[in-house]
Amino acid sequence: MFGKGRYAEAIIAYQRARLGATDANQRVRAGAGEVKGILRMAGFSAAVDEAAALLESVPGHPQAMAVLGDALWAAGRFLEAEATYSKVLTIDPNDARALHGLGRAMAARRQLDQALDTVRAAVARDPAEEAYLYTLADIYERLKQYERAIDVYEMVPAKSPLRNNADVQSALILEAG
Repeated sequence: MFGKGRYAEAIIAYQRARLGATDANQRVRAGAGEVKGILRMAGFSAAVDEAAALLESVPGHPQAMAVLGDALWAAGRFLEAEATYSKVLTIDPNDARALHGLGRAMAARRQLDQALDTVRAAVARDPAEEAYLYTLADIYERLKQYERAIDVYEMVPAKSPLRNNADVQSALILEAG
């Protein structure tokens, strides 16, 4: 449903999955989908509330904190979001969502070289997340590395998940070399 843009239906499905989840990781995965759907429908305050409720249901869970960071960022609460991402990374330095969020914050402050490294780390950990690729391409553009930006944009087919995560991994390895 989510992939077809049927966000309202997806939100309900994710909400049911979250409420019926028997373990914390399932609850967080479903809650992340729910919050992402709410954000796609521009429900910024509602997304923050849902993400906070998710974190309340699994206190201290780093991925739930990162979901809250994303909701805070989308709601324009940038400093709170950045602090949340930093806290997540003290618990799990490899959390892709937090790495992306922190990299996005660095890019906003024009710390583009650090942002590039941080977002590339996020993409390496979760190459299927299109938002990370868009942020990476944006940073390349801002660094005036247009060919690399184009290469990254071409990894994201229109309206569909990535065809092959190995393509992203290979490109990151080549550019790092």
